[in-house]
Amino acid sequence: MVKNLSVFILIALLAGCGGKKKPELMHVADPEKGEAIFKSVGCTACHSVSGEKKYGPPLNSIFDKEVVVIRNGNTEKVRVDREYILRSMKDPEFEKVSGFQKSKMPSLNLSREEIEYLVDYIIFINKNNH
Repeated sequence: MVKNLSVFILIALLAGCGGKKKPELMHVADPEKGEAIFKSVGCTACHSVSGEKKYGPPLNSIFDKEVVVIRNGNTEKVRVDREYILRSMKDPEFEKVSGFQKSKMPSLNLSREEIEYLVDYIIFINKNNH
């Protein structure tokens, strides 16, 4: 009886693993490396991490907030989460934060991993913003 129960549990566990799940976004959790990339590729020229408005929006108080963006000529509210930040770095022309429509972000030409480091850094500075 115990052997049959063990086999049943094993089959149930294996069956549960076969379900289609949305793949997790890569997450590297190394904000120090992200900060080094942020500085080395020139993000500091356009983006502030202290709240100062520059050519691009400040990045220190955006995470988990709603922002107004312009997408295809339409105004929309979006929540700034990890996925939004990734999308903004991969395709900066897809949508623009309201007030920064004329700003053009250059193509970063970074690897997926480097972009993940940048996202970690932005999330880190938002969570540790005093």
